[in-house]
Parts: sequence; C-alpha cells; structure tokens
Amino acid sequence: MQILKILSTVFKRGKTAFGKSLFAKMQGYGGRTIEGEIYQAPGVFARPDITGKVIGVLAQNGGINIVVCTNDYNYNKAIADGEAVLYSIIDGIIKGTVHVDQAGQVILNEGTDYAVAFEDLKREFEELQSQYNTHTHGGILPGGASTATTSAPSVADIDTTKVEKVRIP
Repeated sequence: MQILKILSTVFKRGKTAFGKSLFAKMQGYGGRTIEGEIYQAPGVFARPDITGKVIGVLAQNGGINIVVCTNDYNYNKAIADGEAVLYSIIDGIIKGTVHVDQAGQVILNEGTDYAVAFEDLKREFEELQSQYNTHTHGGILPGGASTATTSAPSVADIDTTKVEKVRIP
C-alpha cells in the first residue's frame, strides 16, 4: 500500500468493472503517475476536488490498482461519534454541507438558515387561510362596519414553493 496525491479524476468503465466508476490519476513516490479505480462505501458517491490536499491509499487486486480510501485535508470538522458530514467542495471552497448529528437531526450548511417540512407548512397555511376566509367581526353597531365574511377570499397558494432541490445559503 502507498499514499498518493490525487491529480485528476475521470468517470469511465474499467477493464473488469461491472459498469462505469470513478478513476483517479495519482502521483506516487519519485513523481511516478499511477491510475486506479476509487472504491467507495455503498450509498455514498463522491468525486474529490483535486485542487487541494487530497490523497488516496492505493492497493492492488489481481494487478488492478484500487484506491481504497481518500482523505481531503481541505475539510476537517470535529464531529462526535456516530455523526456524519457530506460536503461539496470546488476549488477549495465549501459549497454545501449536510451534517447528521447524534440525535439524527439533519443540519444543512452549518445551520445558517432553515428548511421546512412542506406538507406541515401547507397544512398550517391552509388552516390560516380558512380562518381568514371565514372570519367575521361581531359586536358591530348598526351603521358601523359589516359583520359579513371577507368580500375577497384569499386564493393564495404555496404549492409553487415546493422544490426537490434545496439550497440554503
């Protein structure tokens, strides 16, 4: 095994692979260049940003080079046991993070803004809209304001705010 600096990555099909995979060109001892397939944990796929200090640990399997793990020294976050952080980094700048803490809470982008559960928000919004559309003003003296319901009911709709991709600054 040896530790190598990752120089570039490419998505392609390897000689013995079942499908396309991520390959890295790496620089080893004495400036030697080696290519190897990056093996990753199921459920996680990441393409390292090679502009910083990213290394890979290379092993060989039947004459095929395999990168068994990588480490990115650009991003280091002190997290507790059992926690996980996913992050996106381009040119050494972190573009987004997803942190799952010990309580199972998902914290987006270091908690700099909020996200909502859309269906819960919609239910509360529709209840408020219904109260607005049916409210009356009691105790009005003759000749004063009307006690009737609102003449122009709200037709506000929040369905257009529902998105599948969330970006919180």
